[in-house]
Amino acid sequence: MTGPATTDRRRLVLVAMTLANAMILVDQTAVPLALPDIMQTFGIGTASAQWVLNASLLPLAGLLVLGGRLADLLGRRRVFLVGSALFAGADIAGVSSPGSSSVDGSSPVSRCAGTTAPERRRTPRRR
Repeated sequence: MTGPATTDRRRLVLVAMTLANAMILVDQTAVPLALPDIMQTFGIGTASAQWVLNASLLPLAGLLVLGGRLADLLGRRRVFLVGSALFAGADIAGVSSPGSSSVDGSSPVSRCAGTTAPERRRTPRRR
Protein backbone atom coordinates (compact mmCIF):
# COMPACT_ATOMS: atom_id res chain seq x y z
CA MET A 1 0.00 0.00 0.00
CA THR A 2 1.84 3.04 -1.22
CA GLY A 3 -0.07 6.21 -1.69
CA PRO A 4 0.64 9.91 -1.56
CA ALA A 5 0.38 9.97 2.26
CA THR A 6 2.91 7.15 2.64
CA THR A 7 5.32 8.80 0.22
CA ASP A 8 5.00 12.14 2.01
CA ARG A 9 5.63 10.49 5.37
CA ARG A 10 8.72 8.70 4.06
CA ARG A 11 10.07 11.97 2.75
CA LEU A 12 9.40 13.66 6.07
CA VAL A 13 11.27 10.89 7.91
CA LEU A 14 14.15 11.18 5.45
CA VAL A 15 14.36 14.95 5.97
CA ALA A 16 14.19 14.58 9.76
CA MET A 17 16.93 11.95 9.82
CA THR A 18 19.13 13.97 7.48
CA LEU A 19 18.80 17.06 9.68
CA ALA A 20 19.47 15.04 12.87
CA ASN A 21 22.60 13.50 11.39
CA ALA A 22 23.74 16.90 10.12
CA MET A 23 23.33 18.38 13.63
CA ILE A 24 25.45 15.62 15.10
CA LEU A 25 28.07 15.96 12.36
CA VAL A 26 28.40 19.69 12.93
CA ASP A 27 28.59 19.20 16.70
CA GLN A 28 31.24 16.49 16.43
CA THR A 29 33.45 18.51 14.06
CA ALA A 30 33.74 21.37 16.57
CA VAL A 31 36.40 19.68 18.71
CA PRO A 32 38.74 18.66 15.87
CA LEU A 33 38.48 22.17 14.42
CA ALA A 34 39.30 23.74 17.79
CA LEU A 35 42.09 21.29 18.55
CA PRO A 36 44.99 23.51 17.32
CA ASP A 37 43.74 26.38 19.50
CA ILE A 38 43.30 24.02 22.46
CA MET A 39 46.85 22.75 21.99
CA GLN A 40 48.25 26.28 21.85
CA THR A 41 46.19 27.64 24.77
CA PHE A 42 47.01 24.80 27.13
CA GLY A 43 50.49 24.10 25.80
CA ILE A 44 49.87 20.42 25.16
CA GLY A 45 51.46 18.11 22.62
CA THR A 46 49.98 15.84 20.02
CA ALA A 47 49.60 12.88 22.40
CA SER A 48 47.60 14.93 24.89
CA ALA A 49 45.54 16.44 22.09
CA GLN A 50 44.51 12.92 21.09
CA TRP A 51 43.08 12.48 24.60
CA VAL A 52 41.05 15.67 24.18
CA LEU A 53 39.57 14.25 20.99
CA ASN A 54 38.90 10.88 22.64
CA ALA A 55 37.24 12.61 25.60
CA SER A 56 34.69 14.12 23.25
CA LEU A 57 34.03 10.99 21.17
CA LEU A 58 34.01 8.21 23.79
CA PRO A 59 30.92 9.48 25.64
CA LEU A 60 29.11 9.75 22.31
CA ALA A 61 29.91 6.14 21.49
CA GLY A 62 28.87 4.91 24.93
CA LEU A 63 25.68 6.92 25.04
CA LEU A 64 24.60 5.72 21.59
CA VAL A 65 24.04 2.32 23.18
CA LEU A 66 21.95 3.90 25.94
CA GLY A 67 19.97 5.89 23.37
CA GLY A 68 19.23 2.73 21.43
CA ARG A 69 18.04 0.93 24.55
CA LEU A 70 15.84 3.86 25.54
CA ALA A 71 14.38 3.82 22.03
CA ASP A 72 13.57 0.13 22.43
CA LEU A 73 11.90 0.68 25.80
CA LEU A 74 10.13 4.02 25.30
CA GLY A 75 9.57 4.10 21.56
CA ARG A 76 11.83 5.22 18.77
CA ARG A 77 9.79 8.24 17.76
CA ARG A 78 9.45 9.60 21.30
CA VAL A 79 13.17 9.20 22.05
CA PHE A 80 14.10 10.74 18.70
CA LEU A 81 11.88 13.79 19.24
CA VAL A 82 12.92 14.34 22.87
CA GLY A 83 16.60 13.87 22.03
CA SER A 84 16.42 16.24 19.08
CA ALA A 85 14.62 18.89 21.13
CA LEU A 86 17.13 18.62 24.00
CA PHE A 87 20.02 18.73 21.56
CA ALA A 88 18.71 21.84 19.81
CA GLY A 89 17.83 23.55 23.10
CA ALA A 90 21.25 22.90 24.62
CA ASP A 91 23.00 24.14 21.49
CA ILE A 92 20.86 27.29 21.41
CA ALA A 93 21.64 27.86 25.10
CA GLY A 94 25.34 27.46 24.37
CA VAL A 95 25.29 29.82 21.40
CA SER A 96 23.28 32.51 23.16
CA SER A 97 25.25 32.36 26.41
CA PRO A 98 27.14 35.49 27.45
CA GLY A 99 29.98 33.63 29.19
CA SER A 100 31.88 30.38 29.06
CA SER A 101 30.20 28.86 32.13
CA SER A 102 26.92 28.43 30.25
CA VAL A 103 28.72 26.88 27.30
CA ASP A 104 30.51 24.46 29.62
CA GLY A 105 27.15 23.38 31.03
CA SER A 106 25.23 23.12 27.78
CA SER A 107 27.87 21.23 25.79
CA PRO A 108 27.57 17.93 27.71
CA VAL A 109 23.78 18.19 27.59
CA SER A 110 23.79 18.61 23.83
CA ARG A 111 26.22 15.74 23.37
CA CYS A 112 24.14 13.41 25.56
CA ALA A 113 20.92 14.42 23.83
CA GLY A 114 22.57 14.08 20.43
CA THR A 115 23.11 10.40 21.02
CA THR A 116 19.37 9.76 20.94
CA ALA A 117 18.72 11.61 17.69
CA PRO A 118 19.94 8.96 15.20
CA GLU A 119 18.04 6.12 16.87
CA ARG A 120 15.18 6.02 14.37
CA ARG A 121 15.39 2.88 12.25
CA ARG A 122 13.02 0.88 10.12
CA THR A 123 13.26 -2.53 11.73
CA PRO A 124 10.16 -4.21 13.09
CA ARG A 125 9.72 -4.41 16.85
CA ARG A 126 9.99 -7.73 18.62
CA ARG A 127 6.90 -8.80 20.49
